[in-house]
Amino acid sequence: MVYYIRFLKTPKYHPTKVKGELNVKAYITITTDLGDDFYPGQLGLTTSFYNGSLGDEISPVRIPDHKSTWKQGMRGLPVNVLLKTKELKHPLKLRMVCKASTAKEPQPLECTSILDVLTVWSDIIESATQEAVSKRVERRFSLSGNSPLSIWEETGESIARHLWDAGLGLVAHLQDNLGDSTCTLHRILSKESHPLSVLELGSGCGIVGIALAQLVSGCNVILTDLPEAMEILDHNISTARVAQQSKLAKLSLDWNHELPSAVKRSVLDLIVISDCTYNSDSQSALIGTLSALVALSPDAHVVVSMKVRHSSEAVFFGLMAEAGFEIVEHVSIPKLDDCRTAVGFGLAVIDVHVFNHKTASPLS
Repeated sequence: MVYYIRFLKTPKYHPTKVKGELNVKAYITITTDLGDDFYPGQLGLTTSFYNGSLGDEISPVRIPDHKSTWKQGMRGLPVNVLLKTKELKHPLKLRMVCKASTAKEPQPLECTSILDVLTVWSDIIESATQEAVSKRVERRFSLSGNSPLSIWEETGESIARHLWDAGLGLVAHLQDNLGDSTCTLHRILSKESHPLSVLELGSGCGIVGIALAQLVSGCNVILTDLPEAMEILDHNISTARVAQQSKLAKLSLDWNHELPSAVKRSVLDLIVISDCTYNSDSQSALIGTLSALVALSPDAHVVVSMKVRHSSEAVFFGLMAEAGFEIVEHVSIPKLDDCRTAVGFGLAVIDVHVFNHKTASPLS
């Protein structure tokens, strides 16, 4: 299981009575992707500050790291750091970084070491008197070859447009198996016909599709979700470092509506879905969309990454079979939760299923 450090209150400057000093105050939690559980043990935390723009040109500032401790039973933790502003470059362009004290930065995404606690980077800190406060935060990862992957998400208690475990697991699985010729996804992604055409449904922040466009050359990826996700997708597309001859685009796509004309014109090789099956009420609409897509692209494979949360999700597989989809590969990625294992809980598992339609041609 992955735990996410989140800002319930994003960092802001607060004046003090002493000239040349400012307090930076924030309020964090450490919770699961769904927000239904909190980090259950004790954890040392480090808060640091970086100076610079929102791009890569950032550098640490001469502010001592702030140490704090998350304790068992906590649901939130205040972070309060005193700054000596006369020692800092003005105007202030600071960002706050909260991480587990033992965490690497950027954090690697690999099946053998899927993260325990995810570091969070704030947007540029604003004054407490400013009305408009950024609700975006950044997560930084490293892909194979130390390629950086930057994904922005919304912060706070809402679970919309957040990163989810199954997306992280699928990215780790994809990059770990790009060189494995026995893996179905490797054979799809290494097809000689280029450009490769990929559509992601329910993209959210777009981590899976963006990672694919960074890992695979000659890969055209369309990220799709509801209209309210377009702003965060735009931002993440703008910061992506796509591979040679790869492209990223976004489209609004509602599973209850007809396919957009741009999608109808596409011949797809791969359809990607991660953490979209937990809501059984939307499964029929999702499978209806998949059926419409493979009617236009009968040889397209569908990869579904999921972390099963309740037994009702099993209905998805029955509906897929009724619609003519067959499982051609299934991989389980165990995620050892060191803290929970110590108190008697088992593994959290991310399942990756690859489907094709019964009308598809054999994959060579």
